[in-house]
Formats: sequence, structure tokens, C-alpha cells
Amino acid sequence: MFPSNTETCGVLGMLGERAGTVPDKIALRDLASGQSFTYAQLQRHIDACSDRLCQEGIGANSFAIVTEQNEASAFVLIMALIKAGAGALYATPSWEAGALRSAADRTGATHMLSWDDTKKCAANYSQLAGFLVFATSGTTGKPKLIVHRPQSLWINALSINRSLALPDSSRILAIKGMHHAAAFAGTYFLALAAGGELVFASKARDPKAVVRDIKEYGITYLDTVSSFFNTTLHYFTNPAE
Repeated sequence: MFPSNTETCGVLGMLGERAGTVPDKIALRDLASGQSFTYAQLQRHIDACSDRLCQEGIGANSFAIVTEQNEASAFVLIMALIKAGAGALYATPSWEAGALRSAADRTGATHMLSWDDTKKCAANYSQLAGFLVFATSGTTGKPKLIVHRPQSLWINALSINRSLALPDSSRILAIKGMHHAAAFAGTYFLALAAGGELVFASKARDPKAVVRDIKEYGITYLDTVSSFFNTTLHYFTNPAE
């Protein structure tokens, strides 16, 4: 069952409704840190983080580059930025200082954010406030920035969930990098749309670790590229190797 007005209320409105109806149900689990949040806890965590960001002047006229390396924490930060009306781009751990400066110049970033630390970046106003920006090479091999509204990714997640009819008992494993727009629509927001559990993998790029996560935590859904899926399937069916 979908909550009422799922397309118009958006992902944050849906999260609030879930927090009211199933407050003690696990919404997010991070296997790397061992942390987990119920729907009520996740909403409170996002609200508190958003309030802190607003107090620091990060709101509707801001665009942030998120440098937090733990993806579960980065996800909470990005949700808080969405709530605050700010824009966001996730910088993968492999980015060097030069790449961060280049991204800041190209997006007009006003802030760089990690979980424990907020640093001023460029001081100019960003036209990308309210957007999520993804740095990707796609099929061209040439790095570029792709801009999405959170609402459009949420509507895509709802469409995927209607097609798959995932039950609210679903445990969806997050292994696709946060710098991919498909990770939001096809994994993060999809888990919330289904009312299931979003599980961040212990080692997202290690197929043997992913197999362990699937078996130990009863993962029911995995979205990844075919090459990684085939490798994971091999280790799943040949555990001795």
C-alpha cells in the first residue's frame, strides 16, 4: 500500500507518514558501521540535521558538495539538504582536491559538508539550489554534471515500485555509488517508496562481501550492473571459491 498522495507529498512527506504509521520499523541499516534507524529515528535524524544546516546558513540559496565518505551518513546529509531547500552533489572518496575545486567552480557551490565538519567553499550564489547534481561519465567517457530535481527521482522510484510491487518486508541492498542518479531512484528512494529497509552494504564493491551481506541479512532486492551481478552470482553459487 502506498501512503496518500505519494507523488505530490514527495520523499520527505512520505517518510513523515511512514514515521507516523510504522515508527518502529527499520528504515535504514548501515552494515559498515553497524548502525540502524527506524522510520521515526530516521525522520528525527534528518530533521535535526536540516535544522543545524539552516542555523549555519545552508538553505534555499545554497549548494553543497557532500564529502562524507560513509554513504549512509552522506544519504542522511543529502536528505537534510533537500529538506533545507539546498542543492547537493556527492563527491566520491576518490576525488582529489583539484576535482573538488573544479566541481565547486562549475556548480557555484557555497559549502562543502562532511558529517562532522562544515567548510566554506566558493561564496557565490548557486542557481542549483534545490537540485541534486551527479558527476558521471555515463556512456561518453567524458565527465559531466547531470542535474535532477529530487521530486523527479522520487516519481521514478514510485514508478519502479509500481512495476515491481515490492512488499514492505523488502530489504534493498545499496551497492551502486551515490554519485549515480539511478542509485537514488532505483535503490534509496525505492526502498522508502516500498516501505522496506534500505541496507548499505559492508563493502559495496567487493562481490564476496556482497554475497555475505545477502545471505546474512536476508537481502531481497539488488540493483546493479550486469557485470557485477554476474560476478556476485558466481560467488553466490560457488561459495568455496
